[in-house]
Amino acid sequence: MSGGRNTFVVKVDTSGLDVYLKQLGAAAEEATQPAAKAMAEVYVAAVRDLVPVSKRAHFFHGTQFKKSGIKYGPYSPGHLSRSIYWAYSPERSGKGFTTYAVGYNYQKAPYAHMVEFGTEHSKGVGFMSRTAASDAVERDAYEAGERVLLDALAQASE
Repeated sequence: MSGGRNTFVVKVDTSGLDVYLKQLGAAAEEATQPAAKAMAEVYVAAVRDLVPVSKRAHFFHGTQFKKSGIKYGPYSPGHLSRSIYWAYSPERSGKGFTTYAVGYNYQKAPYAHMVEFGTEHSKGVGFMSRTAASDAVERDAYEAGERVLLDALAQASE
């Protein structure tokens, strides 16, 4: 049933689609790093929201303080929060995916693990673990990354 007076032909040409899909794939590949960075920034902000901030400068000391008399500091209010960082992790990244690490700088805030996990005298805050386990933070991070990827794809398709 072709070519008759009561028929018409529908033709689909996808020859240009391959080039278009390659452009979109390249744009998505290039956007993985900015998308992952946007996601990491959401996590850093969430961690910082959970980090307690002292009202005044403070010191910390280890379990041997009574014997050694050694204490560390003073650390200004917000010091721990300022030690929270994100960093591109090239050794954990590859073609089509990018990884950022979110953590605290132990050199800047050597007492951070005591705040995170607690000591025999104080309960831990869990600023890192609570953020990592938060479904709401994960959702916000995915949305931030998705916006970056979709923007890159939209620009590539123009």
